[in-house]
Amino acid sequence: MAYTKEFIKKIIQLGMIAYDIDRIVIICDEVPESELRIDFEEEGSKIHDAYKKGQYLAEFNIDMKLMDLAGNGDLKAIDRLKQRKEERKILDKKKRKKKKPKLIL
Repeated sequence: MAYTKEFIKKIIQLGMIAYDIDRIVIICDEVPESELRIDFEEEGSKIHDAYKKGQYLAEFNIDMKLMDLAGNGDLKAIDRLKQRKEERKILDKKKRKKKKPKLIL
């Protein structure tokens, strides 16, 4: 399905606040629910990618705020930023392992 730029922007915003698909289909009632659900689940679709972009932007904004606070000497922000980096490393490592094809002999 073809989506407008405004609709994609809305999906990015919904991704930023981590709304699930059940909420999204109610809010975005201008699109047939079945099509939206399919596109939401399909990796590589515009809807899936827009939602992921929203999630990543939200994480980025939080990290940037923590960096600002850490730069001003906020010890809790420094610790939290370190913790978030470590959590992200672990998640990224799991994603890479999941995507590696298994060698079958």
